[in-house]
Amino acid sequence: MSEVSVQLRFTALFKRRFKGLAKKYRQIQTDIEPVLVQISRGDVIGRI
Repeated sequence: MSEVSVQLRFTALFKRRFKGLAKKYRQIQTDIEPVLVQISRGDVIGRI
């Protein structure tokens, strides 16, 4: 299987909501980092 690199871009709404969640859940960045890395490598389940 060939490696596909995906660039992740976040909307302003996502960034704003994430910032609010980060205040409540201090570890959220480290919690979602593995998921973001997996998506950026192109390792996704299902169709895009």
